[in-house]
Amino acid sequence: MQNEAGLARILIVEGDKDTAAMLRVLLEPRGYTIRIAYDGLSGLASAQAEPFSLIILDLELTGMKGDEVVTHLRQDKRTADVPVLVLTGQTDGSKRVRLFELGVDEYLTRPVSPLELLSRIQGLLRRSSDMQLEPTGKRIVFLGCAGGVGTSTLCANVAQALGSRAATVVVDAAWPLGTLTHLLAVPPQPGLRQLVGQRMAPDILNRYLAGGHAGLRFRYLNGYDAISSNGGTKVDVEQILESACALAKYVLVDVGDGSAPFASEIVRHADIAVIVMALERTHITQMRSYVDFLDGLGLRRSRRILVGNRLRPSPFGIRETQRYLDEHIFLIIPYEGDRLAQCLAEGRLLLTQFPSSAGAIAIAELASALNRQSAVEA
Repeated sequence: MQNEAGLARILIVEGDKDTAAMLRVLLEPRGYTIRIAYDGLSGLASAQAEPFSLIILDLELTGMKGDEVVTHLRQDKRTADVPVLVLTGQTDGSKRVRLFELGVDEYLTRPVSPLELLSRIQGLLRRSSDMQLEPTGKRIVFLGCAGGVGTSTLCANVAQALGSRAATVVVDAAWPLGTLTHLLAVPPQPGLRQLVGQRMAPDILNRYLAGGHAGLRFRYLNGYDAISSNGGTKVDVEQILESACALAKYVLVDVGDGSAPFASEIVRHADIAVIVMALERTHITQMRSYVDFLDGLGLRRSRRILVGNRLRPSPFGIRETQRYLDEHIFLIIPYEGDRLAQCLAEGRLLLTQFPSSAGAIAIAELASALNRQSAVEA
């Protein structure tokens, strides 16, 4: 890390002078160039005046609060891509979701051990360097072990979280009909069916992408809006995904239960696959066969994330499910019941409608993990 540290310039925006001095003592001997600002306005001015590799930010600042600083940083082209690590004494889950939506890269609760802080700093700098070398988007495929396990809902909410951080495109490849327009309660729009036979390029795909407005932080390509007479095999999904990767950092593909004729190829070439199952005995049993299916496609375990979705109260937890599957379960999305039903009825997303809910916090955690793993895979 010596070469990386020697080139890295870190801005510390910290209201407590003793803490700022401690951070300087910790980082400067390791080769980092340090600048310090003691209030929000000075910190923002420093970030805009000269380039930095990383910003370490205190939330409780005078003049301008830390979350306001982040908002201004992400709106300015000069600072939009600079990694931000927040240090705070707050532990409120909804605050974590809010910060992630604003574009914070890492969140550490005080007191922080020096070793953990150094590890997070090195990881952020390494990922930032990797992303500069890799201009194309990462393919994140969402696949359900069966229909009705909440794959599309989870995909859309994760897209909302990632869309706060960087350009994000969702390709609705659910079969036989798309699900995203129904989930978002928007009028039918052109999508996969209209692209059959077209020669694809990023500028052409861009004309068909919807969304991206203030309430929806991602853009999406609608799925099939009618049953296709040719079985949908004439659409060149690979070209569509390549074009999407030229337009966005994150390309999420919802393949539903994987029954589409092109689903296997999409999953096979995924950078990361999020496998969704309901925490019910029949779905857990079915997942055992699904794991074998993924092995057969050559999708190694390091490229897949298994998620349990608690659609109703269930006795199954992570330990029981992992023992049964002999497969790591990343997390379980808590049961939200009436909140999720309200979101589905109104065409809204849980992450923005109920940001302090346990389900929204779990989704933000999944999005953060996908962001980290995408950078590692690069």
